Amino acid sequence: MLITDKKEVVRDAEEAREETQIFTDGSEYHGSIGTAAVLRRPGKPEKILCFHLGSDKHYMVFNGEQVGMVLGVELLRREWNIQSAYMGIDNQAAILATTSFSTSTSHSLTDIFIDSLNSVLKKHDLPHLTIRLGTRPRQHHRQ
Repeated sequence: MLITDKKEVVRDAEEAREETQIFTDGSEYHGSIGTAAVLRRPGKPEKILCFHLGSDKHYMVFNGEQVGMVLGVELLRREWNIQSAYMGIDNQAAILATTSFSTSTSHSLTDIFIDSLNSVLKKHDLPHLTIRLGTRPRQHHRQ
């Protein structure tokens, strides 16, 4: 199932209409939580940001996914002349957190993501950013 999902994500990226593609991922490796974001644009080198959160005794992979989303927005902020963009996120809970209201500590990372994204959408005069889990798109509209 996981291999099929990865193939779908690759196919989806190849067929995407958006000219700017961002992929994020948080993971656990040997007791540590880390995250990365990659930005791809046609004819330009990939740009990557990585971050080590710390021990899995203090952080969860979900936190890594959230920080990865923030890093993805940071990569987008650093770009110029963006016409359209999408973000591929492999964690449904992290995506759904962007649509719910909560006062938990982990939700503050989602708040940072949404605030940063709204700022970047205004900067690039984009009406929305499409967020995809596999091949199912959702759109985050500028507020």
